[in-house]
Amino acid sequence: YFYKGLAARNVWLLAVSLVVAGVALHGMKHLTGADRPLAYFAKTVPPRDGLVHAPFERHEAGSFPSGHSQTAFSVATFMVVTFRRHRLWWFAWAALVAVSRVYLGVHFPIDVAAGAITGIAATLFAVITTTVLRPPASAEGL
Repeated sequence: YFYKGLAARNVWLLAVSLVVAGVALHGMKHLTGADRPLAYFAKTVPPRDGLVHAPFERHEAGSFPSGHSQTAFSVATFMVVTFRRHRLWWFAWAALVAVSRVYLGVHFPIDVAAGAITGIAATLFAVITTTVLRPPASAEGL
């Protein structure tokens, strides 16, 4: 394997961190109801939606925070914390995902920054919580 030790516990930990981050993300999306760039600029007077590079379908709401950025940074943080290798590459990949969301006109920079922070924080929370709550090695075989 490229990453030996990707055991069921690690996959479970990643799943837990993604669920925690997802709950936080959707809670923030529901609370803020922020418009996406195209919808935001279409509401200005005069409309400036032509300034937004959006080659795909028009999305109206749910801009803050970015789910793609949250997921990418959650996975990157998990991989770095779990395997402690290729740190730069994992976070560079996550940053490219975040930048692509701004480039495609579906998020503002603050959206992807909030998504990155949410993903990192949720993963660290899941790792720390499971490490603290994990039974001692002698008790695992009981």
